[in-house]
Amino acid sequence: MNFVPCIKWVTSGVAKSNPEKIKLSPDELKRLIAEERQQEKEEEEDEGEEQDEYKMRDYDKEEDATVSGAMGLGSVAVLDDDMSLPTQINQHEIKLDESDSEIDNEIIRKDDNLLLVGHVQDEMSILEVYVYNHESKDFYVHHDILLPSVPLCFEWLSYDPGSTETGNLCAIGDLGPIIKVWDLDIIDCLKPAFTLGKKKKEPKKGYKHTDAVLDIAWNKNAAHVLASGSVDNTILLWDLDESVATTQMSHSKDKVQMLKWHPHESHTLLTGSSDKRVRIYDCRTYDSFMTWKVKGEVEKGIWNASCPFSCFVGTSEGYLYNIDVRNKKPVWEMKSFDKEVTGLYVTEHIPDRLYACSNEEVLKVFENLTDEPKLSSQKQVNIGEVMCLEGNPNHHSMIAMGGTKRCKNLTLLNIETAFIKKETKSDEDIVDNEDDDEEEEESDIDDVEEFFGLKSNTKKQSKKKKFASSEPVEPFQPTPFSHLDQCFVKTKDPSLIKQRKFVKKQKKNEKSIDRIKKKKKQEKMQRNQEKLRKNKQK
Repeated sequence: MNFVPCIKWVTSGVAKSNPEKIKLSPDELKRLIAEERQQEKEEEEDEGEEQDEYKMRDYDKEEDATVSGAMGLGSVAVLDDDMSLPTQINQHEIKLDESDSEIDNEIIRKDDNLLLVGHVQDEMSILEVYVYNHESKDFYVHHDILLPSVPLCFEWLSYDPGSTETGNLCAIGDLGPIIKVWDLDIIDCLKPAFTLGKKKKEPKKGYKHTDAVLDIAWNKNAAHVLASGSVDNTILLWDLDESVATTQMSHSKDKVQMLKWHPHESHTLLTGSSDKRVRIYDCRTYDSFMTWKVKGEVEKGIWNASCPFSCFVGTSEGYLYNIDVRNKKPVWEMKSFDKEVTGLYVTEHIPDRLYACSNEEVLKVFENLTDEPKLSSQKQVNIGEVMCLEGNPNHHSMIAMGGTKRCKNLTLLNIETAFIKKETKSDEDIVDNEDDDEEEEESDIDDVEEFFGLKSNTKKQSKKKKFASSEPVEPFQPTPFSHLDQCFVKTKDPSLIKQRKFVKKQKKNEKSIDRIKKKKKQEKMQRNQEKLRKNKQK
């Protein structure tokens, strides 16, 4: 299991050039470990109060209770028998023998964007903080944060409660009911800066979520307001200054999984839920909203950058909608995908274009959005099932996508140049040169593999020399090594080099087999057309 469920861009110039690094004393770390164990003990006691017919909560418990859960502090730092800390070296400390490039990578420049990536690998959930520079094309992991649960949604906010300075925070919704807000300007932090929500044992006063948080939206026009939608069918509006939920909206009959504040009106909130309803709230009053019925569960939504009265919505059945608040019915609906829509992107800098993706591993571009939309082009993204899509807030032609492909689940794409070749070529040229285009995509500067030094051989070969191997391809079985070693470190280990060569060879075989299948399919279509012509002549 290796996938990216959510991503989020951070505006350039906000992050600190030299993030603070946490250095805990032995006494402080002892205290944190003790608090973590006490918290886990209390949570187990709370869960024990509920009825457990099959006693599944004790299934994973071992006789040795000295080690806490896999994601707790007790598994990160372990005390010796004499309750003293083992000697550790701060891995982020800059040494004198480090190269200049390594020191430069520690510094975040004013024109750098951060990309927040939720990475789930086997049993680990990690928030990876990437640095991207549009001019130099640098793209690398600056630091990461170990998360206690699988992240379901990210939201970045620059509002730091209780501080007059601009913040750099990330609110995360996961499988639990509590929203965790992390400070991105702190390296090696063990706990979130603050949380939103209450535990089960706390008194039932005020509003709170009781199940997983599926989406979070920060109100840029009213910076102290944060909205969250949950599996418990409710929407909460949080006051960040007080860390409490001041308003609850429970009009949905199923889980709420899409929230978007209007870019200009601080009181208008776009929502979507699994009851096949799109609702737009006027948050100045509790029950002032409009409703539209759609086909399928509402998965994604985004406001139209070219028209402040309309928005675009994607559903679980592959439908796209254009909804205008001035009309009781959608302006148009279109069956765009066979599977659920997982990402939408529009920008005023590229007018009259909607970029949409789904679990079909393809990115599609739609034009003529005001009347009758039409598909203008599409592109295979080669990251498995696409799970998320986000546009860069500073460089509007750059988008990031996360997927489910184990060896490559993150990619950057320049949408201004990605579709030029296919738009200028005829349909026959696209079919004949499809394999060459795929090779060019691997060597494109927008490919993540190039940023990580995993370039493949980009020398083109003639199609006559290429052939598909009839021998069965053995399944790839990688040896256990970390994700960082595989993707971000240039290693001379012969076993890893051999594995990478095998992956490249397997990709070439798959491409050649796909090309032969397409050719046979075209020949079959031609034969069918000839038969139809002969039948018509008779």
